[in-house]
Amino acid sequence: MSGIAPLVLTITQAGLAVFTEAQGNTDINLTIATIGVTAEPFVVAPTLTALPNEAKRLETVSGEVLDEAIVHLVARDSSTDAYSVTGFGLFLADGTLFAVYGQETPILQKSSLSGANLALDLRFPNVDASQITFGDANFLDPPATESVKGIAYIATQDVVDAGDDDTMIVTAKKLAVRLAAVIAGTFASAAETIAGVLTTKAVHPAGLKAALDDRLGAGSPTAFIKTLLAAVSATAARATLGLGNAGTLNTGSAADLLAASAANVLVTPAMFGALGHVFAADSGQYVFPGGLILKWFPGTAGGNATTNIAIPTPYPTACVAAWVQGAAIGNDAQDNNPSVAGALSAGSVPVFNAVDGDVPVRVYTFGY
Repeated sequence: MSGIAPLVLTITQAGLAVFTEAQGNTDINLTIATIGVTAEPFVVAPTLTALPNEAKRLETVSGEVLDEAIVHLVARDSSTDAYSVTGFGLFLADGTLFAVYGQETPILQKSSLSGANLALDLRFPNVDASQITFGDANFLDPPATESVKGIAYIATQDVVDAGDDDTMIVTAKKLAVRLAAVIAGTFASAAETIAGVLTTKAVHPAGLKAALDDRLGAGSPTAFIKTLLAAVSATAARATLGLGNAGTLNTGSAADLLAASAANVLVTPAMFGALGHVFAADSGQYVFPGGLILKWFPGTAGGNATTNIAIPTPYPTACVAAWVQGAAIGNDAQDNNPSVAGALSAGSVPVFNAVDGDVPVRVYTFGY
């Protein structure tokens, strides 16, 4: 809209009756054909059937519906008549007074030497304005909207800064002033960047340089970076840091973790994932860097005997440690928990069971 509140019309009873009859009946004409004007204030009421003290009837009328409730209307008078307008009435083509508006102060004053151009935005509170047409559509200067070409107001700098009016046009100059203020409040100053306290502003390159200079001394950041790059450029330095000749990373393999001897490769999570490992509900194994292997598995220890319980997938070289988990305590003094008894081998663990019956056990081992 234009930034000015539309004038609110009062629909007359006669006008509302015609409007109601027109619903679903295309033979009823809802065209605003003329506008009557009056210079004397009057009491606006829906019971009016004629405009009080009507001074003149304007027949050059045009209008455009802006939405369901608001219409932009223009009436022109090129005669030499002189008059004031404090109120007006909209008349349908059949002469029915459709709606009226009035106020104490003049809306328009016309002299005999000038023409009248009455341009108004009107609000129809009780009817659907989109069903209303106009007798003369050859001229119109409606307020500009997103969908209607027309007259628009240019926003002041205060309106642009406030950012809450959606009815005015913003010029490039005022937009630049507003954006400059927004940008100034977005980035931290050099002093704010050096202080390092704010959490609501961004840091730009100049502020970052000022902070680095403050921490390391003027010129030191550049010298430090150049020294670091010079060191990395040397082949020996790149190898020490795990860098390839093109600045790529020299990542190792699972074999490097097992050997645990390389000093010029970088360790990655994938290297650990490539080490042998099996996690199951009752058994599994895990290979540690350097080659140490942990295995756990179930077994059965026979009664009153030593049972060699096989190690699933024997160790490549040797089993160096083992212990047994299993409860088998009886009432007799000789009944004890199962335990490792005897020499270990790469493929089995000897487990002694002192009770008469078989006992289920879980065996834990380390080897390589």
